[in-house]
Amino acid sequence: WACCAPGCPEIATRYAWFDACVDHGTGEGTYAELFTAAVESAAFVESDRDRLIQVGLSYIPSDCRVARSIGIVLESYARGLDWKEARRLVLEDSADLGWFQAPANVAYVLIGWLYGEGDFKQSLLTAINCGDDTDCTGATLGSILGILSGARALPEDWKQHVGDDIVTVAIDRGSWYRIPPTCSALTERVLHMTPQVLAAFRMPV
Repeated sequence: WACCAPGCPEIATRYAWFDACVDHGTGEGTYAELFTAAVESAAFVESDRDRLIQVGLSYIPSDCRVARSIGIVLESYARGLDWKEARRLVLEDSADLGWFQAPANVAYVLIGWLYGEGDFKQSLLTAINCGDDTDCTGATLGSILGILSGARALPEDWKQHVGDDIVTVAIDRGSWYRIPPTCSALTERVLHMTPQVLAAFRMPV
């Protein structure tokens, strides 16, 4: 949604709400999607990490659990605690929710982002090493850093192994519409949607 509405978090979060409430209800999972959609959309026009986090927080209730977990990370970082201690505090606070829940995993994205100090590889490894829903935390942080820095941020040794192909184990491989074969093709498809979304809302972007 951020890529369909770059620089327009109010539009990105509008679509994110419609999307998330279908499978996440209207609870913490939806707040997580609103936060990340707002951050990623704003990242097309704003590069300051702290401002981006505040943009994301402005789109979710200040008293929700996602915001609370993010607050724990921000406070831990400000106090000079290491990332493992920040993770412990998040885990302790969200223990009542169980595993694979949005508050802790959004916090792990923030842990990677803050403690990685701008280094793509270190940021992703830190987030993923927090454990739990690692495919989501890695993808979310990778998206944010990719929007901010582009392909030049990717470590050379990772580019050698990852490649551009889209590999899926999905049973339905796109019966209604062909799955793009590469990330580049998928990117082009999204880019075709972007001006249509912006025009629909008459956004001067």
